[in-house]
Amino acid sequence: MALHNRLSTVRDRISLAVRHRFEIDTRSLAVFRIAIGLLILADLVRRSRALTAFYTDFGVLPRTALISRSDPLHLSLHTLSGDAWVQAVFFLIAGVFAVALTIGYRTSAATIGSWIFLVSLHNRMPEVLNGGDFLLRLLLFWAMFLPLGASWAVDNQQASNTQTRTAVRSVAAAALLLQVVIMYSTNAAFKLSGDVWLQGKGLEYVFSLGQFTILFGDVLGSYPAVLHGLDYLWLGMITLSFLLIALPGLWRTGFVFLFISLHLGMLFTMRIDLFALISIAGLLPFLPAAFWDIVLPQLSHYRLSRAIGQWPQKLAGTLPVITVSGVPSLLSRWKTRLGTGVPLFFLVLIVLWNIQVLGYSQVYGHDVVPEEAESVIDLTRTDQYWNMFAPDPSPLMDGLSLRDYSKMAHGSTPFTVGLSAGIGRRIFQIRTRQHDGGNISSGSGGTTPQTAVISPTISVDAGIASMKPNWSMFQCTSWNSRRRSIPRPNRSIKSSWRTITASCRS
Repeated sequence: MALHNRLSTVRDRISLAVRHRFEIDTRSLAVFRIAIGLLILADLVRRSRALTAFYTDFGVLPRTALISRSDPLHLSLHTLSGDAWVQAVFFLIAGVFAVALTIGYRTSAATIGSWIFLVSLHNRMPEVLNGGDFLLRLLLFWAMFLPLGASWAVDNQQASNTQTRTAVRSVAAAALLLQVVIMYSTNAAFKLSGDVWLQGKGLEYVFSLGQFTILFGDVLGSYPAVLHGLDYLWLGMITLSFLLIALPGLWRTGFVFLFISLHLGMLFTMRIDLFALISIAGLLPFLPAAFWDIVLPQLSHYRLSRAIGQWPQKLAGTLPVITVSGVPSLLSRWKTRLGTGVPLFFLVLIVLWNIQVLGYSQVYGHDVVPEEAESVIDLTRTDQYWNMFAPDPSPLMDGLSLRDYSKMAHGSTPFTVGLSAGIGRRIFQIRTRQHDGGNISSGSGGTTPQTAVISPTISVDAGIASMKPNWSMFQCTSWNSRRRSIPRPNRSIKSSWRTITASCRS
């Protein structure tokens, strides 16, 4: 009897510890919601600068070209029209949803609307996406199943139920936390399969490329010893990223802020668009209740903090209260079941997907993700690829699309292409003696780089590089032969990657 009670106590303690590790404090969820909303707004502003060039029929990817080569499951509202004013309306609607998400007004509808328009935007111009876009889309996907308006939101102030929810324990909460850990862990697996990062030279090489450095990046690049130390620190952190979940209380807080500090370092030294800020937003849900219990009392002494804390009440008194009454109990029960079953289904799929992307399907003798499940992943755009600067960073992988090297390999005249990193500045610099380029004009025949002039009717594979880090882009084959589903390399990651890149170089 005593042994049974002792085992029962141990089991209860383990169960409680696991629940605490996967719960999200509603204040952390609120800060996460605000960060995601602001990032969507920032992303829309950035993309609007190239609205005509990237999202209309007068840009580099008209709808006819997109439809002829895109996955039929990659649906996009933005393909309903090729006119700039229609695209501007879509951008405006997406902005309204993002503002509502930021302030926590009709949060569920705002989150769903933001996700739909973000996926639509990505499907309209997939060639200018990077790892940050993948992460933002996935964070927003999991957010649809979470009570983002439970704290510091207009919805919370307008709710008739006065009970406050302090923490969220659900499959969706666990999935959101695991998604961030999966990103870091998968990237670590890719990096560990190469040589450069293990030798401490990954960051040194990235900074030496020049195309990725901004602000303090050039200064930092002149200190190789510092870069070597940061290389090993970052590789160790992403390898041990599971500690973001495993560590308790303030230990977790310290590890989270270590990640945040390094991402801030990326922000001021590397040209990687919004990736650093989106990654920081993904880390916010990991902040435990112990952090807020210490910080908030300290901030309450400042007038600005009190003013910021009062904005939900002020907005709640201004915005109309929208309630839905008379919801059948059966519908409510199904909503609860779907809120658990759907995240669990996608969590399993995403874990299997990343196992397959890492090349472990050969261990099991067949694809770990069924064909039908791949269709679901394609439709919801929960596909993900975390091989940023991995296995070994090189300008071939991270500065250019290998589709351009495919053009070199199969074309009659070799040429080199450089890609500017800013969205809206992704134009090619072509260095060539001669080129039969059709719609691409490379200027005179000297060796001085000339800016490519791209015809509005040019097909995308002749004009703009894809930043989607997919295995299929590392194959020297024509665009039309790209497989819809992710490829399954039958060799190890390391040998496959090097064989492909070597063949593309030759």
